[in-house]
Amino acid sequence: MASTRSSANGRRVKRRRAGININDLAERAGVAPATVSRALNGYTDIAEATRERILSLAAELNYQPSSRARQLARGRVETVAFVLPRNSRNTHDPFLSDFLDALASALSARDHDLLVATVREDEDEIEVYRRLIAAGKCAGFIITNSRDNDPRISVLRDLNVPFVVYGRASSDAPYPHLDMDNEAAIAGMVDHLFALGHQRFAYVDLEEEATFARLRRVGFELGVERNALLADNVAIVRVPHTSAGGQSAIATLFDGGNSHRPTAVVCPADVVAIGAIQAVSARGYDVGRDVSITGYDGVPLGAYTAPPLTTMSQPTREIGQQLVDILFLVMEGADPAQFDAVMMPTLVRRASDGSPTLVEAARALP
Repeated sequence: MASTRSSANGRRVKRRRAGININDLAERAGVAPATVSRALNGYTDIAEATRERILSLAAELNYQPSSRARQLARGRVETVAFVLPRNSRNTHDPFLSDFLDALASALSARDHDLLVATVREDEDEIEVYRRLIAAGKCAGFIITNSRDNDPRISVLRDLNVPFVVYGRASSDAPYPHLDMDNEAAIAGMVDHLFALGHQRFAYVDLEEEATFARLRRVGFELGVERNALLADNVAIVRVPHTSAGGQSAIATLFDGGNSHRPTAVVCPADVVAIGAIQAVSARGYDVGRDVSITGYDGVPLGAYTAPPLTTMSQPTREIGQQLVDILFLVMEGADPAQFDAVMMPTLVRRASDGSPTLVEAARALP
């Protein structure tokens, strides 16, 4: 696998193993590395002429997959690991269930299993990674909830262990990752609600170290700026990444004589928005008329709230498939630096948003 190191003057210097790798083979065949991988592994969605050209080139160039890929082919390690951080709110997040199911399905198609490991109360998160690596229990890792200067990325890169990250983090060297355009998505939601006529906004920020939480807040601020919303008409409340956090945000915004009662509440996660819907409805507001509430994730449960939740939906199945494809390409020798895709979620409108037709009535409610 290709790797990078930093020289004394800060420039990135690449070290490559001897011989041809999957990137070289893909370039000579005029196809993407993913196409080479699927052709060599017998997938039927590759045109026969393309498959034959790739196989012929591989034989001609004496292409050999990386030692780790050969190990996988011999069936010695057929597990990919996902480490769930200690005290993670994810255990209560419906998006996690969908995400893990998508990963497991994509791995199953490659005859591999997903190992979900937890961190004990007395254990450091990084030590779990080291323990799994030392035990030879997994061929690679899938990381999520990336953080700025994420130590997991540094450790796995230093140990030359294949991994892929769902998210982005500041780093002194490239690393394989896939992410959603969190800033553009939340800014787009503000645009959408502003176009419906909303002027009084609230954003429910997350008590979360992950980079995605920061980027989604930045997206809200961008939306506020480009729609020239008045500072007095914008509030930001920071709560835990849970349904109870959404309820707490509404209590802060609407109770105790708070003068800022928004007509649009933008939530950066569906689980938070579901709690917000419950809390707003309990206070006598008509969600979707008096107060619009929106989420982010696109979890199936959002279609069954009362009213159904408008959200920015992430393509979970596609995300899982792409992460697994990237991980296997890295294990097969592809340059990790080339994998830095950013996807855009889709606005799914249901009934929890609308024009603020009863704005004055909403403000007058206790």
